[in-house]
Amino acid sequence: MFDVKMTGKIGAGLLLLAGLANAEFSLCKFNFGVDWSQHVAKNCSSYRPNCSDLSALQIPAGVDFIASFVGWTQNGSTKVSPAPKSDKEGRMITDAKALSATPVWYTYIIAEGAKTAKNLTDCNVGGGSGTLCTEGANYIRGNKSTILAQYTAYAQFAAANWGTKPMIWALEPDFVQYTEGSQNGGGLSSADAKQLLSDIADAITAKMPNAWISMDISPWKDQSAWFMNTSGGVSQPSASIKNGEATWSTVWGITKKGMIADDGYGTNGQPTNPNSGWYDVSNLNARINDGVIALMEAVPGSSWGNTISGLRSQLNQLKTCSDGSSTGGTAYTLSVDAGVNGKVAISPDQVDYASGTTVQLTAVPNPGYIFTGWSGDASGASNPLSIKLTKNTSVTALFAVRPLPQYKLTIGTSGAGTVTTNPAGTATSTSGTYLFDSGITVKMTAVPASGKSFISWGGDVSGTLTLKGIQMLQNHSVTATFTGTTAIASRMAQGARIGLAQGKLLFDASGMGATRLELVDVHGRRMPLWQGMAKEIGQVSLEGLPSGIYFVALQGQTETVRQTIQLVR
Repeated sequence: MFDVKMTGKIGAGLLLLAGLANAEFSLCKFNFGVDWSQHVAKNCSSYRPNCSDLSALQIPAGVDFIASFVGWTQNGSTKVSPAPKSDKEGRMITDAKALSATPVWYTYIIAEGAKTAKNLTDCNVGGGSGTLCTEGANYIRGNKSTILAQYTAYAQFAAANWGTKPMIWALEPDFVQYTEGSQNGGGLSSADAKQLLSDIADAITAKMPNAWISMDISPWKDQSAWFMNTSGGVSQPSASIKNGEATWSTVWGITKKGMIADDGYGTNGQPTNPNSGWYDVSNLNARINDGVIALMEAVPGSSWGNTISGLRSQLNQLKTCSDGSSTGGTAYTLSVDAGVNGKVAISPDQVDYASGTTVQLTAVPNPGYIFTGWSGDASGASNPLSIKLTKNTSVTALFAVRPLPQYKLTIGTSGAGTVTTNPAGTATSTSGTYLFDSGITVKMTAVPASGKSFISWGGDVSGTLTLKGIQMLQNHSVTATFTGTTAIASRMAQGARIGLAQGKLLFDASGMGATRLELVDVHGRRMPLWQGMAKEIGQVSLEGLPSGIYFVALQGQTETVRQTIQLVR
């Protein structure tokens, strides 16, 4: 949701969620989750391998998602630059799979990288060589490529361990602190902050195309702007996110994004007791009406599973569930796979759908590809395709390389001979016409009959060599002329003075006062046909003249007409 105006704080307690897809987290039911890392800290001495199995974490039953802050990295007892670890992020993903819960990563990668590299602290903690509110922007300006590389590494790790299913990335709690005037050298401009978040999102989705990208806002610091930052856990169950400040409904009205409220955190992210107001049905339904879609508690206790089970059936429909299904109704998922050669537009595009909802799928091939059909729970090649959901449905759009266009080559012969082509081409229903792929060069060979000879090419090619090439970028027509018959190479066209037909030279000297008709061969030898005219229109036999090219001149008192003819025998 990078189109939102960045006028205040972005933090970790209130997650504005956009672009969810099919998983345990849904936009059509209220979602409950817990902080996995806090359960590890409490029950496994802060190291997941210390717990022999998942049950030792005491995560309540029925959660829809589990969350963890990522960025804090240790090798043994030494803190190092942010990097994914199999015994931390890897175990968290493994536990999410076992719980059938969606993993949520609160990515504190910039902050933890700055703390490690520059000995900085959180703004509300102090100490060190400065705080994130004074030196964070300088760290970003000098280490952007490192930050993006770290995000790429985390995304690659997540993709390898979680796969193609969506997971939620809550970007950089308290991010907007880097834009404040308290930053030495000045805070990031709104444009620079926006670009950085966009670049981070691109780094994630390059490795995890189905990732769900979110921005956080939660108030640990008094702020009049409606975007507020926090270290987490003080979002209130009342109308205001924090007493007397921005309201839940205000944020929904501006962003139209579902919000995940977090509870049970205090200063520096330490867990506190849950706020009981979140479990009052009337109050929770009021927040749902304001756009809240989920609640994350830090460490609510193992009995929390019973609490959320009792709440679910009493909760209102979510504002993000535009398909009309209710929390207690039947909802189905739609999984659409387009591969890498195209995409599919889904309308409406939702996480899940009420039973009977009709969804339209439109396959859009990439340049150079064509859509060929559907597979999975759909078949045929209708595009767009409308499907009615009565079960969880999976559809795959199939694409193929677009065939090259083909052009026609029509080959005619005159005289005794044939023409061969390489390649052969595809014959059509028209004799002598063949199809060839666009761009290919066809080599044509003129083959005269026994005792005959090849004379020349005509049509879209010319020349007297028996081998001729033609590139197929359009339809073409060619003629190969051989000895062996008297052919007409030039006819009297309407308005013409000279023509050739059946071995006779035709002429029309009407109105010219013609006095001479002369024939010249290619060697320059002149062969007068007549001088003085008995009539203005007539013909002269060319019997006995050999095959070849001749130049004809019809001389008159008012004009002289010249014509080139080809005599073929």
